[in-house]
Amino acid sequence: IFGRQIIKRIAELNIKAGYFAAGGTPIATPGGDDELAVLDCSLCHAAKTIRESEMQKRNLMATINHDLRTPLSSLLIGLEMVYEGLCGTLPEPEEELVLKVEKDLRKLLHQINDLLDIEKFDAGEANAELRPVNVANALPVIVEKVRRENLEANVKLKLAIDEAANDLLALLDQPMFERLITVLIENALAASKDESVILISLTRQNTSMRICVEDTGPGVP
Repeated sequence: IFGRQIIKRIAELNIKAGYFAAGGTPIATPGGDDELAVLDCSLCHAAKTIRESEMQKRNLMATINHDLRTPLSSLLIGLEMVYEGLCGTLPEPEEELVLKVEKDLRKLLHQINDLLDIEKFDAGEANAELRPVNVANALPVIVEKVRRENLEANVKLKLAIDEAANDLLALLDQPMFERLITVLIENALAASKDESVILISLTRQNTSMRICVEDTGPGVP
């Protein structure tokens, strides 16, 4: 009888562990002060603590998305309008200041977007919106955007596109693709010395394509 009771209680613990793994919060069985009862209480307490932490993290991500990213995005649009002269011509010192603030703000938004994307992947909520994209047309736009955001960097960005790749389409999530290429180029910029060259190339390989970002930095130790 004692053995059957032990087996039954272990089976109950196993069910609770499975319930927690499926996203639930198990409740400890009242009574008992032996090792299995202590394990039961510890398991349920840990599950409750983890669920509360996950809820706090979700609330934080929602706050960052709504109360931080949204107003920063609006501010960035305003700065772009000012820099482009839609609010009047700026003296050169003020124009440089606006450009610097715009660059710093854009980097902050990149970091916020990366943080929110990581949270989506962790929660299994990241859904890629795949569609055909002409990479040969998309790459120059990305490279020019990175160049504009890093005007103070004394590094040349060189883009080389194989003519044979001009008509190739790739099925991908374009915003994610743009951010991936941007991160690769910015990493290369951070590792490159002054007056060096970063080569961004697109070549065709039969029915596929190859994108390379090459720099002359020291690489990973």
